[in-house]
Amino acid sequence: MRIAANEKIRTRRIELGLNDVITAQQAGLSKMNYFDIELHPDEIYTVTDLWQVKKLVDVLELDFLDLFDIQCTFCNGKEGFLNDYLLPRNEIIQKKRKSLNLSQEELGVRVGFYEIAIIEMEREPDFLESWSIELINDLANIIKVPLQILLHVKCSKCGR
Repeated sequence: MRIAANEKIRTRRIELGLNDVITAQQAGLSKMNYFDIELHPDEIYTVTDLWQVKKLVDVLELDFLDLFDIQCTFCNGKEGFLNDYLLPRNEIIQKKRKSLNLSQEELGVRVGFYEIAIIEMEREPDFLESWSIELINDLANIIKVPLQILLHVKCSKCGR
């Protein structure tokens, strides 16, 4: 049985002897945001910005991919690591969009955002840091890029 990310977070916080207020402060979250993360299983996946999740993972000394039960694409042999994955995320997105023959507007429609969001995403390397994991996962599936690449997190086993 899988343990939900919110349960893992709560368990780890208690293991470290931290209370929820201190954990929230250290992670740059409001008390209510942190409370919601522990209370609701989907909150950290659907609502919380990626940069906040990363900060919380650091505070609690967790492995990002393990927290969300994300299998490393490269460890499990599903896909080889491409040199393009070393590019900044905005360049990867733009390159993949073009290879799929999608306009910025078409990609926006598929992701559920206005074209301006795609323009900004392709302009700003850290644009996705303000998106939820759920939205980034949707984008990864649409443009066929491994989720961990768009999340900009590395596997603790293979380093990719």
